[in-house]
Amino acid sequence: NGTGTISLGGLGNIDLRSKGYSLTLQGAASNLDFYGGLILANGKTFTLDLWRGGASYSTGGDVRMAGGFAGTAITIANGTIFILSAGSVGDSANNPVTSSVSFLTGANGAGVRGQFNLRNNQALSVVGPITAGGDLYVSSSTGQFSNTGLGFGTISGTISSTGGAVTLEGNTMDLGADVLGSAGINISLNDGSNSLSLSALELQRLNTSSTVVIGRANGTGTISLGGLGNIDLRSKGYSLTLQGAASNLDFYGGLILAN
Repeated sequence: NGTGTISLGGLGNIDLRSKGYSLTLQGAASNLDFYGGLILANGKTFTLDLWRGGASYSTGGDVRMAGGFAGTAITIANGTIFILSAGSVGDSANNPVTSSVSFLTGANGAGVRGQFNLRNNQALSVVGPITAGGDLYVSSSTGQFSNTGLGFGTISGTISSTGGAVTLEGNTMDLGADVLGSAGINISLNDGSNSLSLSALELQRLNTSSTVVIGRANGTGTISLGGLGNIDLRSKGYSLTLQGAASNLDFYGGLILAN
């Protein structure tokens, strides 16, 4: 039932690798301030459950980079960040919480009340549902981004913003589960000179009543769409924008949008 702020770090990182435990931080509406980096042992899980009070609290449960800290907040080799509940994560896409983990997951029926902003400095696999009430930004800044899930039962890597836009970035993209953005979806590569390829199935996994934007405004790499047969997106209902500074566009099948 806690509502007080939890503060981690100060001078340097908090290196807990020798301790060997996973770590859960919880509260009814507790903020979390990172003043330094947290390092857990190989394969461990860092769980955030900071907004257990839910609708009982209009504020709180926010995860923040504090005191000018600009390093990596959460480091776990082969590890997982598990988002059960939070008010918000990061201030914006320009000031996200930073991490170095392999996996990101959530739970059905849980998630982040406001915006969710996470920049991971290695390949990242979303293996469970991630939901935010505001804008949702996830970047795998030096590796592949994927949301293929665990491949069994009801557990999937669905990414959803119920009240904002979804922005996904990676060196390469593998969209293996649905992406839902009420105010639009943005898909791009970290390096705009690289080629971005999305299959017909991946385009079918994008869901918004607004616009899907693919590519970067400064991009020069080729954008490739489709594969076998036409890409029929009439049932999805979104508009589509392909952007780049000097990007080629290769069609490997026809593209059909809604009326």
